[in-house]
Amino acid sequence: MQTKQETKDIKIVPIFDQMANPKIWSDFTRLEMLCDTVKYGYRTGDDDRNRIFASHMYDWTHERYNFAFVAYDEKAMVGFANGFLENRSEMYLRNLYVDPQYNGLGIGKRLLEQSERTANLIVPSMSVISLNGAISFYEGRGYESPDNRYMLKKLPHNIVGVVPVFKNMLGGMRAKMMAPYDKQAVRQCVNQPVFVYVTADREIDAVGIRMPDKEIKIWTNEHKHGMVDFYKNQLLKAFEKVK
Repeated sequence: MQTKQETKDIKIVPIFDQMANPKIWSDFTRLEMLCDTVKYGYRTGDDDRNRIFASHMYDWTHERYNFAFVAYDEKAMVGFANGFLENRSEMYLRNLYVDPQYNGLGIGKRLLEQSERTANLIVPSMSVISLNGAISFYEGRGYESPDNRYMLKKLPHNIVGVVPVFKNMLGGMRAKMMAPYDKQAVRQCVNQPVFVYVTADREIDAVGIRMPDKEIKIWTNEHKHGMVDFYKNQLLKAFEKVK
């Protein structure tokens, strides 16, 4: 287990293609059952394991605009957050779990922040059905509970920098597209990593995609003189993290 001084070594990584490595779902299931037992006192067994695994598989194959972020301590998954588009105004945070041994290191906060940044590309709010033991965590991060454990947060318009895009969200994003990207290429690579650079003016000034042959293509807003190289470098750094 890492100390608080070493939390910078815990990487938060977007998972663009869960089907490529179904072990992802096994790790999701393991962490969810561990937290339900250790943190929340729920008794779990083989039936729960099968049900939880199947639900992760179902979400990936059936839900629209689903997303997932994972926290890794070297090669060990120590936390994850995932969710999907609930309706035209909400992204639903399906799960957020952190290995109890890593509590207090800010991993849950980092996972939530990354999820909110992605959600805010296409909808103005994030919702979650919180376990009783986690309500204070969400309340401390701006979520309000109008009905029992259902909690909702209006997302601020403060996205600046590189944001991952999941399952071809580009067509539905609220930010104004300023980079003339190749839409057909992106559609053909729906499960390949896609990143965008969002400015303070809520404009997308760069789009990057990794092709199946590992080539990285980047399109930028050529009218932003002096910024094109900066956008390219920022996107390339993002791709380096998801090798």
